[in-house]
Amino acid sequence: MKQTMKHNLLAGLAALIPATTLLGAEPKSPTPLPNTTRAARPLDPGREFITNAKFGIFVHYTVEYAHLLGKPEPAVWNLDAKADAFDVKAFADAVEGMGAQYVTLTSFHAAMYLLAPSKVMVDAGLAKHQAKRDLIGEVADELNKRGIALCLYVHPTDQHDLSREERALFGWGPEVNGLPGEKLGQWPNPKWDDFLLGLFKEISLRYGKRVAGYWIDQHSGKVFPDAGRLAVALRAGNPDAVIWQNSGAYVPAGLSLESAWPACEGGDPSHGEKDQCCILPTDNAWFLGKKVQIPAPEVFRGVVRCAGCPGQKSGVHVALTPYADAYAPPVKQMMDDFGKLWRERKVSLLNTKPSKILQLEQKSNPWEVVATDSADGSTVYVHVMIPPDGKALHLPPLNDSRKLICVSLLLGGNEVKFKQSDEFLELTLPADMKWDPVDTVVVLKVGPAFEPGVILSENAKLEISSTCGHDVVANHARLFSGEKVPFAFHTDSEKNPWAKIDLGGVRTLRTVEIENREGEQERTKGLVMSISEDGQKWEEVWQAKSWVTTWIARMTQSSGGTVTSGRKARFIKLETRGESPRPLVLKRVTVFGVM
Repeated sequence: MKQTMKHNLLAGLAALIPATTLLGAEPKSPTPLPNTTRAARPLDPGREFITNAKFGIFVHYTVEYAHLLGKPEPAVWNLDAKADAFDVKAFADAVEGMGAQYVTLTSFHAAMYLLAPSKVMVDAGLAKHQAKRDLIGEVADELNKRGIALCLYVHPTDQHDLSREERALFGWGPEVNGLPGEKLGQWPNPKWDDFLLGLFKEISLRYGKRVAGYWIDQHSGKVFPDAGRLAVALRAGNPDAVIWQNSGAYVPAGLSLESAWPACEGGDPSHGEKDQCCILPTDNAWFLGKKVQIPAPEVFRGVVRCAGCPGQKSGVHVALTPYADAYAPPVKQMMDDFGKLWRERKVSLLNTKPSKILQLEQKSNPWEVVATDSADGSTVYVHVMIPPDGKALHLPPLNDSRKLICVSLLLGGNEVKFKQSDEFLELTLPADMKWDPVDTVVVLKVGPAFEPGVILSENAKLEISSTCGHDVVANHARLFSGEKVPFAFHTDSEKNPWAKIDLGGVRTLRTVEIENREGEQERTKGLVMSISEDGQKWEEVWQAKSWVTTWIARMTQSSGGTVTSGRKARFIKLETRGESPRPLVLKRVTVFGVM
């Protein structure tokens, strides 16, 4: 279920930052606030911490539906009363109980009500838009001392929520018949730019590393000009701060995806996302929710699926906004239920990466199974969220010729039987066990990776059994160079087409990677590989048992019960055999080993 702030005309109403200086003037130094107590920090939740985090909580503690599109007065929100009423400890208890690694809080949102004091606001004539209490600082310190990072939501284009008089401070004209006038929201506006950059810089300098990152929203079609300035201002006090930009909105204006990662407002717990996404579990999406629409198990599975998504960084936002003193009881119960699931399984998620040892191709939605690797590469955690019909789970083979040492269930530690080959991995539950309806975590202890060696085929020569009109001789060298072409060679249709590779000398072969052209199952299935030192006497060493886009053939040799890596050869022959003629077509072959 995807929802966005845009659907409620709220996309431009969220900005979550403390303040800095007047209209872009250089701030002198961060000013300690009398009501902020700096807490001891047991960790430094910097870029690496956020990169590896699995989920955080997105909080929109602000007035709702203030987007007035240029009407004379924005919605009134008693900023000081709301800031003073917020129970920081109760909030931190709930966040910690759920297991979140970070919180993203609206520093300001609708009507630009900033949850902290700000000299920049005062000097700009917006004194009523800054709170007396430094709620941001207090939340940062309380979370940080518990090992939880604080990030802030910010927004460059919230001017539409200012009053008529406040808009005039920046040269914007009045509304016409209740709608934006010619000068209302006129863009670009250098005076507004200076004010906003000063505000961002003030916030960053005040909180430094107490704030680990910033989430920049977008609004309508407006794009902050020379948007790289936003990142510079937000990193003024913490150069290591993570920055996200909503949907990559500011890339056209110069804020690169390397400097500010893409994020999105929506999220679907049925599949993983490599960029940060957001799950909206309550009836009020981003704001104060009172009813739960996505239960804890499904939210948890959404987090797990993203944890196992290749390329994923910074995890999932779960949008949960409290009352000033507590979460609504149904929402708090959902958080507690999630926290129990998290605590039981967090060893399989925290400090892990999407698995490269067991790479799963997701062919269904919802994703049924994902895998994560431990930091040291000794353990693979298989998360089975939609179990198979029987006791056995069929998976692809482990990469790098890793061998299983033992397999067990995370919860309970029961042994799991397994079968392993170069073509598949099969895990079977004990007869008296059932798959967990939420997430069965199977722990695979694995041996070290097979070391492939160096590339031996860069200057190899190719000979093929025949040619045809589709074959381009100039592409033959691309079989080894890595230059991408649809196919590097194409034989004529034969009963036994072949390709011979000459490495130029006898080498110790360890691995041969063979990449197929997409859709060539009928032409290369059952591919056979043989090797030779002299090109006369051949030994068959491998045959494809099933068709995949890329085959990885490991060259091993058994002697006296011992398996060693490497086979001596100068020539490699790849061929298909059959009663019906067919061509042989391959895209790339890379040979690894020792010179």
